[in-house]
Amino acid sequence: MSVPGVEHPSAALDRETLLQVAQTLSTGLAIVETERWGVLFENAAFFKWFPPQNDADEPLTVRMPDFKPDRAVSRTQGGRTYAFEVESESGGRNIPITVEVRLLQDGDEGRLVLECRDISKQAEYMLESYSSLAEKNARDLQREKERVERLLLNVMPRSV
Repeated sequence: MSVPGVEHPSAALDRETLLQVAQTLSTGLAIVETERWGVLFENAAFFKWFPPQNDADEPLTVRMPDFKPDRAVSRTQGGRTYAFEVESESGGRNIPITVEVRLLQDGDEGRLVLECRDISKQAEYMLESYSSLAEKNARDLQREKERVERLLLNVMPRSV
């Protein structure tokens, strides 16, 4: 993207630099071919979340059992994104991962890009938010109960 009035260096990033950058991302990234569902490229995060179990050349459908290849192909060929959630075991705990699958925009219809994100922080935030909301509602309810009780005591004797 060019910005008017700002000059960019003419040197382009080389392939090796781009691969190094991809390996450092906290987002999982993979490129797969749809003929045999082989993984052509994966970064470190994707490998950590969806490692091969037995064979280094395991297809994506084995490494990611919740992946639905037919649905991914039909959605991406229609110009849409195929998205789903899956859990990955890492470090003895299950991590919720959201996966978005898109057609690779290189002119080759048989390649897809998978972008995976750890949504555990998002889930923790939502849980904390709902917990705070529930606590606030409980406090409001308790205050209202005390107010109603005071009104009743003003109208009726305590023995009633």
